[in-house]
Amino acid sequence: MTRPDVQPGHRVVLRLVHLPAIVALTVVLFAACVAPVPQQPSAPGPAPSAPAPSAEEAEARLAQLWEAGNQFETDLQITFALRTYVELLATAARYENAVESERTGELRRAALARLAALETRMNLSGHDSWYGADGSRRAGSVAAVAAMQGLLPDVLLTYESGFGLLALEGAPVTFRVAEGRAEVDPVVRTSPFGRAGTSVRNADAAQEALVISVGVEIEHEGYVHQFSSLQLDFTYVAAPGTASVVAVITADDESRLRDEAIERAVAQALQQTAPQIEFVQAPNELLRLEAQRTAAGSVMPSIIAAALDQSHAVGYLVVVHLEIHAAEQLRLGERLFDLWRTRVAASVSLFATATGSRLYALDPAVQEEGQGASAADARADGIDRATRAVVGRILDELPFSRLRFPASPAPVP
Repeated sequence: MTRPDVQPGHRVVLRLVHLPAIVALTVVLFAACVAPVPQQPSAPGPAPSAPAPSAEEAEARLAQLWEAGNQFETDLQITFALRTYVELLATAARYENAVESERTGELRRAALARLAALETRMNLSGHDSWYGADGSRRAGSVAAVAAMQGLLPDVLLTYESGFGLLALEGAPVTFRVAEGRAEVDPVVRTSPFGRAGTSVRNADAAQEALVISVGVEIEHEGYVHQFSSLQLDFTYVAAPGTASVVAVITADDESRLRDEAIERAVAQALQQTAPQIEFVQAPNELLRLEAQRTAAGSVMPSIIAAALDQSHAVGYLVVVHLEIHAAEQLRLGERLFDLWRTRVAASVSLFATATGSRLYALDPAVQEEGQGASAADARADGIDRATRAVVGRILDELPFSRLRFPASPAPVP
């Protein structure tokens, strides 16, 4: 007996409606069962390290580098010798944790000894433009280098071969800003002429000082060997400048002559008290003709100021004036002795080129006496004594350390 609310045909209809869904579900479940489970990507593991060399292999490699370095030295290929010895040290440092033998230690110490020996014959010097006529070092101008002008760090690397100086080509020269604010090229290899230099960029024109340190370093695979004796500093100051020194000698016979020996002696003394200033000899003969009048007056003649400013941009003029009195032979009664005496008066004046005004005068003037076996000897002795006295007074009194360039300076009390 059938239920009245359920018709047999209805069941058949229901089965026909759900059969496709059941089949689809079965297919999906089966696919899920047989599909491979996706795997999470694994993080890469450490690369397998190279096997450590045996003691024999390490010794063979170091010995090979040692022989190569020796051969480069013999052939006077010094830069290659330096690099090879540094490579030996770098290789020994890499092996030392895995391999250590008496032979590897010997080779390492031998390479260090050869580098030290080569360093004693190497020289790092600045370009000639950084040195005055007397060999003193100059200072550059912060304002000039900030404007991409003036002196730039430039060095020469040489090697004393026993047959003369060799310029070292391809050696790495390092540049760094040791003081101040600027940018430089960190490493520059020397040219075939042994030279290496760098530009100075983005220098702050307002800074008081800028120091560029230069050295020689050779790097191989992270190992760095520094040559401690091959170092040089290039200094820039806020107010460098130039001063001319002229020494004029006058005598009772009205003769006038410039004495370059006195000029050099005075310039060297001034350089000690004012390292920020470059002292040069007077650039033209106008000074020889006019310096006596200049020294005696309180204002520099405009013709001299113009000549200095146009020819050498000289900011200051130092005039040393030596006045020599006629030599007299020593006489006692009627007897003459082979001894001559003379008196020398020396004055020093400091003038500013821009204003023509005198900033300093040696007061009182130096008074010295010279003597000798002849009038000429007495004169030479007097000049020497007066020059030394002037130099001593300059070191004590002349206020160059407080002068500034290139502004028009005010008188220094």
